[in-house]
Amino acid sequence: MKFSLKIRRWNSNWCQLDHIYGKQGIEIPKIKLLGSKPPQLRVGVILRSLNKSRDLAFLSALLADVYTQDKYWMDVFMQRHCSSFSQNLLKFGPHFDVQSTESIRTFTLPSPWLRENNVQFLETTRQSVLTDNCHLYLDLRSQSADASTLSRWPTLYIRESDSECVLERNWVNSQKALNAVKAFIKDKHQVKEYLRDLEDSNFLAVNKMLETKFSCKDEILQDLGKVVKAEIFDQDKSLREFETRSAEDKNREALIDSWTVNAHRELQQKFFPMMKAFLRKQLSVGKLYTYSESKLELKMRETLGLIENTKIEESRNHLRGSLALGHANHDVLDVQKLQDKIPGLHEKINKAVYAQFFQLQLPIVIVATLGVVSGQFTLFSMGSLAGVGLALGVNKVMRQWNRLLHNLSTTITEETRQAIELERNSLREELRAKESKEAQLTTRKLELLSNL
Repeated sequence: MKFSLKIRRWNSNWCQLDHIYGKQGIEIPKIKLLGSKPPQLRVGVILRSLNKSRDLAFLSALLADVYTQDKYWMDVFMQRHCSSFSQNLLKFGPHFDVQSTESIRTFTLPSPWLRENNVQFLETTRQSVLTDNCHLYLDLRSQSADASTLSRWPTLYIRESDSECVLERNWVNSQKALNAVKAFIKDKHQVKEYLRDLEDSNFLAVNKMLETKFSCKDEILQDLGKVVKAEIFDQDKSLREFETRSAEDKNREALIDSWTVNAHRELQQKFFPMMKAFLRKQLSVGKLYTYSESKLELKMRETLGLIENTKIEESRNHLRGSLALGHANHDVLDVQKLQDKIPGLHEKINKAVYAQFFQLQLPIVIVATLGVVSGQFTLFSMGSLAGVGLALGVNKVMRQWNRLLHNLSTTITEETRQAIELERNSLREELRAKESKEAQLTTRKLELLSNL
């Protein structure tokens, strides 16, 4: 079940690739053969000539039915060299038939060998990988000067021999085997001679080898798929360019990450210490009660302005230039947004000062004054009470002021860090936006190819 599912996925990936390249107008040889499991294998038989009986002898002997009562189809089939056709397609059928077009002649043969092995043979003198629809090739040329042209595609090589006793594994004396077949058809009593000649010609061993090979249909398709895959990488330049571009993209991502780390380090080592030092200076009673709102706001703006003196913006602009992203229309850190948080700070602390004065300090001072005036308490004791009330009020105001400054520091710290992370994401998105539809299509191709 798992193997069947794997085969279906494999076929589906090839179908998708075929569709993609079909829309692009790129013709990939044999890719259509891999979109589904074929009912029959087609084997291209490469011959020196289709007009010489000796060159056709191997298949004549292989496909013959020595026990058939119908000698007619055997005679016609073995005389197929007497024609000018450039290709012969040999396939199984229960009834003998011959159909012809301008360049190809199709033989439907009641051959037991074709039926049992479920294959077709295409006899030809040359390889036409774009049109012959062959899953595998069988080279029967004795001395193939251009055999290297076939080595790219799955090919079996069988060589012809004139020896009366062939010992080499992939060699055969086809003419001797065919003569034995013809003799046995005429005289069924020559069984011993028939089998001996088939053995001596090495025909039986070669026949067994072919049957074993053709029975492994999935293996043949896998081998063909490897060659088609290599053909795709050879023809489709975008795949090779994409690999180079992918390496460059990784370098760009690394540059962005490096800038992010440096920006955080810049804030951590330079700006944050300066900001914290400034805030510590503001934690004094004198500055709290003597600074006007405008003076406090001015001091805070000066401190936040130190962000602009860091190298974050400059390095970001340099990075954008190296990534060819153009000029940025925004700053990494929005100083104005941070400065807008300042005006409300003085308002909050003023409320705290007035609240402590009217709710705590003033009532205690009034009680102390009344105690002295009424003569019930001494000036010393009431003075001490008033002093404690004033100190307690100031202490509460200072704690409130400390909390406000701490919250401001935390807010600025978090927002600046988030701004850097947002800028990193923005740079990455701009890089991805530059990727064209062609690049996206190339990515899809590579995904499909990686699953094959």
